[in-house]
Amino acid sequence: MKTISIAILDSGVNCKHEAFINQTINGFSLIIENGVVREDSDFNDILGHGTAIYYLLNKGLSKSFCSITNIKINTSTNGVDYDDFCLYLEYIEKNYSFDIINISMGITRIGSTYRMQRICSKLYEKGTLIVSAYDNNGAVSFPAGLKNVVGVDGNDTIPTSQIRYNQKGIINAEGRLSNLRVPWTTPKYNIVKGTSFLCAKVTAELASRKCNGEITNITIEEKDNVDTLCGLPFKISKAAVFPFNKEIHSLARYENLLDFQIVSYYSLRETGCVGKRISEITNIPNEKVIDNICNINWDSFDTLILGHCKAIDSLINGCCFDDLYEKANKFDKNIYCFDLPKDITKEGRAQVYCPKLYNKDVLYNKGKLFMTNKPTVCVVGTSSNQGKFTLQLKIREKLLGVGYKVGQIGTEPSSLLFGMDAVFPLGYMSTVDIYWENIFSVTNKLIWNITNKDVDIIIGGTQAGLLPYNNRNIHNIPIKHRIFLEAFSPDTIILCVNPYDDLKFVNKTIKAAEGLTGAHILGAVCYPITYESNWKGNFGKTRRITQEEFVLIREQYIKELDLELFLLDTDMDINRLINKIITFYHQ
Repeated sequence: MKTISIAILDSGVNCKHEAFINQTINGFSLIIENGVVREDSDFNDILGHGTAIYYLLNKGLSKSFCSITNIKINTSTNGVDYDDFCLYLEYIEKNYSFDIINISMGITRIGSTYRMQRICSKLYEKGTLIVSAYDNNGAVSFPAGLKNVVGVDGNDTIPTSQIRYNQKGIINAEGRLSNLRVPWTTPKYNIVKGTSFLCAKVTAELASRKCNGEITNITIEEKDNVDTLCGLPFKISKAAVFPFNKEIHSLARYENLLDFQIVSYYSLRETGCVGKRISEITNIPNEKVIDNICNINWDSFDTLILGHCKAIDSLINGCCFDDLYEKANKFDKNIYCFDLPKDITKEGRAQVYCPKLYNKDVLYNKGKLFMTNKPTVCVVGTSSNQGKFTLQLKIREKLLGVGYKVGQIGTEPSSLLFGMDAVFPLGYMSTVDIYWENIFSVTNKLIWNITNKDVDIIIGGTQAGLLPYNNRNIHNIPIKHRIFLEAFSPDTIILCVNPYDDLKFVNKTIKAAEGLTGAHILGAVCYPITYESNWKGNFGKTRRITQEEFVLIREQYIKELDLELFLLDTDMDINRLINKIITFYHQ
């Protein structure tokens, strides 16, 4: 029978407690001075938590095959500092070899976990099994949520005497949380309940299994297809785009933000765009001429970007698309699709990418959420078609230009093409088909993936309006966009408005945004297009507002809402907005 060495990383032990009479208790303290860790022989517990953990673990073990070392670290009721925690683990990895380390604590709101993951993986490779408790309030905490760590959580459906081990997901061991009477400091005994104390029970059971040779380490499989929204499976050097429609405008306007070259834009002859410069049919300063898709030059690009095609299917009965897919496959071209037709949904087509997601792709983790400590900014609006994605691209361009590391989630299917970190297409013809609660968890996971890249700021944005103009039909209610906003949990919000928006409605939208997130409304950005005042209303002719009109609207926003207003297509205004974002987070 093998002897198992266990370390308890906690607040030490009250060795003079009556529960430990005639017991020899081993341990030491780790103290950090000027970034250097040193040992001290005094590991007396003043909090009580470590005393309880040692009592429970010691009680559940046979002294003949287990040795316990208590390692006191600098803890408080507010937890432990992330950098200090990493220093402690690095010191242990370098100087000791334990079979199991019990960590009945964790950190929730942090940035990148790269350093902690690296040290935990090194310990795992040495044969050390780390057993760590999850946050009692339900969040993902660390190191429990890391790979190669046994994360322990409560589950009231499991009998008190049992522990259930999971091979999938981030929760690796579960058990019932029970009230326990344990030795403490002040008071002498305490009634406790929580994952910390369940963690000690799991450690004791795993130690017994290790001793008997039943396990060496726990095999943990984590499968989460949400990561398919976080990057392209192929590199793009030169691209052709088809068809030229509204969703392609951002690509044409912001080619400077792409890390590849668009060599051609194509459309159908029936659309009336063929042979015209982009600047002729839009207000985009791009002089490329839109060519007929029948004249596509397959030798000039490596990737075909297919925008939303179903809207023009009726013009050609879909046969053109079948031909495009067949020829793209024949000429070994990558395809980036905004919507994925049925005939290319077969698995194994590595050269075809569409940002799609289904419920089966979402890893179940009992609703646990990641907590980021990165600054977050979200763009929301009072309606659809306000340039919200354009504003996000402008903010990205400006912040990157002054040296910030920008993390970003885009809800337009083209988002990854601009180098954004994740795409979550929730708008027009969405390829995301998941339950509403999964929208929350997926958004949260995407933000966490970006957090781990150690960026300076995270940007996102909703689609449609945050509130409906009327609630006469369920399709008018932007439920998934509200869920996205609440899951994004921004520190600040930038509100997109129309020149003709009623200020009472704008104020309601502001209150809704503040109520859902607790965020600060940093300012409003006015879309520069309005409608002619005639009987046609929103179906009539549009025009750009004059500078005089904007000045009057801006004065109203300041007077009635105490909110600064910026104009979307005015570079000076956008620069002022960027300075306001930077100033807010530097204060």
